[in-house]
Amino acid sequence: MSQQMERGKVGRAVSDMLITEFVKDGTFKVIERNQLEKILSEQKLSISGVIDPSDAAKLGKVLGVSAVIVGSVTQFGVDRQTIGLFGIGIKKSTAKVAINARMIDTSSGEIFFAAEGSGEEEASGVDVGGYINVDSASFANSILGVATKKALKDIVKQIREQSAKLKESAITAYVAMCDIKANTFIIDSGKESGIENDQTLYVIKVLKEVKSPKTGEVIKRITDVIAELKITEVDKTSATATCVSGKCDIIKEGDMVSTSSGKETKEQLAKLKASINASVAYVEPSNKTIIFDAGKDQGVEKDQIFYVTKVIKEIKSPTTGEIIKRITDIVAEFKVTEVDKSSATAAFVSGGFENVKEGDKISSSK
Repeated sequence: MSQQMERGKVGRAVSDMLITEFVKDGTFKVIERNQLEKILSEQKLSISGVIDPSDAAKLGKVLGVSAVIVGSVTQFGVDRQTIGLFGIGIKKSTAKVAINARMIDTSSGEIFFAAEGSGEEEASGVDVGGYINVDSASFANSILGVATKKALKDIVKQIREQSAKLKESAITAYVAMCDIKANTFIIDSGKESGIENDQTLYVIKVLKEVKSPKTGEVIKRITDVIAELKITEVDKTSATATCVSGKCDIIKEGDMVSTSSGKETKEQLAKLKASINASVAYVEPSNKTIIFDAGKDQGVEKDQIFYVTKVIKEIKSPTTGEIIKRITDIVAEFKVTEVDKSSATAAFVSGGFENVKEGDKISSSK
């Protein structure tokens, strides 16, 4: 038996809890939901539509941020078991929560990386007539709330670790004012965004937008570096720069600037593709194939090798009880045969196919 809640309420509750975890972490500059909704409303954009990588560049320009995190709740419920007779017995409840998150580069719409967090919490007690002796008045203190917090802390930890690797290439801003004759350019990011004096920035032009023939959505932006800027002065929220090379005379207000010329980002993405994590969504025994819940948006490619893993042991903190490490073992190897935007089909290569079940974790790294 699984506890269900309205999807919209769950998403909003988890989103608010994620904001709290980010604020507690202190690594990131967080835009509050009400502030975000106000800005989007002024720009006639909808927060519900900001779920696709093609929307990230537009959102980043409006908010002045270098990355956007979007995600979804893939598991949210409580499994209950009762051991006893005549409605009286010992009841065991296990809350399980799983959350997927993606960090999207607002300069290109490309996904830096995908993360998956999960959390479980158990409680037991005497069950009489179907009643549960756990406190459900406060969601945060319920077993489902505790499981959600664990999943979110897992997500924040992964994002913090991966963001550190991308720090050099992730700073993106826009030209707010340009004076070609005086060779002076002001950009809309400063110390708060990590901009430093004497830092080099690259002015980037979008040469072409590749759109999906089915939906018309922008699926990729082809860009080129047209000029190189050097920061001469920086304050809290803006910076002044001069053009040191390139086509300085064609720089315009609204042009995108980045600390990366593009090369570093590609190298980082290549490294991060080695750690794509997903879950098995469907198993087809007749032809030994599976479908898992990650696709092109997460960096999955055709002919890529993935490994289905099983958790053989969970190591918990003796002080908090939180899972700090999962020891896993590979049970089967698969090769991707077909991939679309958010899912992929893979064929069995080696291992024990009979041990693969829906919900199993699958990863591109051993």
